[in-house]
Amino acid sequence: MVEIAAGLLEDIAPAHIYVEGDRACRGCVIDSREVAADAMFVAFPGERVDGNAFALKAIEAGAACVVLTREPSDDELAAAREHACTLARTADPTEFLLALAAWWRAQLTCRVVGITGSIGKTTTKDVLAGVLSSTYRVHATRGNYNNLIGCPLTILSAPANTEVLVLEMGMNHLYEIERLAQCAHPDLGIITKVGTSHIGILGSRENIARAKAEIVSGLAARPDDAASRRPALVVHGEDDFTPFIAREFADPAGVEVVRCGSADANAYVASNIELDDEGLPSFDVRFESGSTRRVKLSVPGAQAVPNAL
Repeated sequence: MVEIAAGLLEDIAPAHIYVEGDRACRGCVIDSREVAADAMFVAFPGERVDGNAFALKAIEAGAACVVLTREPSDDELAAAREHACTLARTADPTEFLLALAAWWRAQLTCRVVGITGSIGKTTTKDVLAGVLSSTYRVHATRGNYNNLIGCPLTILSAPANTEVLVLEMGMNHLYEIERLAQCAHPDLGIITKVGTSHIGILGSRENIARAKAEIVSGLAARPDDAASRRPALVVHGEDDFTPFIAREFADPAGVEVVRCGSADANAYVASNIELDDEGLPSFDVRFESGSTRRVKLSVPGAQAVPNAL
């Protein structure tokens, strides 16, 4: 999880420090009930619950830093000094989290995979994290922590020795995936499918495709191996918006497009799909190298095959 000297906050994220404690922060939470010793608590105001109201509780619970969205009270200032807790204020807690997470991501030496799409994000994330965990130390999105708050919290909870970070990226509006991608800077992006989710907000499937393709904005080779590794975007080869995403987004950015699907032209091909009596699919995978392997999934339904591929 994130480890940071509180005195560095003003240089990393949009915040003003009122009381600077001498304790390093370990971990970041937005629920005061989850505050542990030396944690950072970021207060989010809400319609029903105002996180600022729990600042004193967080300080007394052992937080090393509390970030408010209003001016601190005299009681809060006194408690912060008494407990050597850094007390800060930010005008935008979401931007604060994104900036802090971007800083922590830069400290990590792991590979980052970002997954978005109208359907199949969570299944793809779970399958990928499970497969990679057999070889690497993997940290992945928990539950539905895939939005502008959940995604940075996932990054901030990644241990320093993480080897692969698998992030699910959701959105409701244009430019949200862009903000997540520019925070996480994935080495590998995945778009599962362009469907009709949020079409009432975005207006058309083309706009949905544009929103998903924003992940390309954060794809970049790491400085230590930029000469040998090109960022890549994995897409469903048969999705009708794949050519549009490749032409308008990936190609101009110099991002390699890797296609998966059932057509022979794809780099990775699934064929001979069969369902057993329990609906669990098995299929042949042809790899880019030309080799093949029979795979059986523990996820039911033929719709799980392209996600697994």
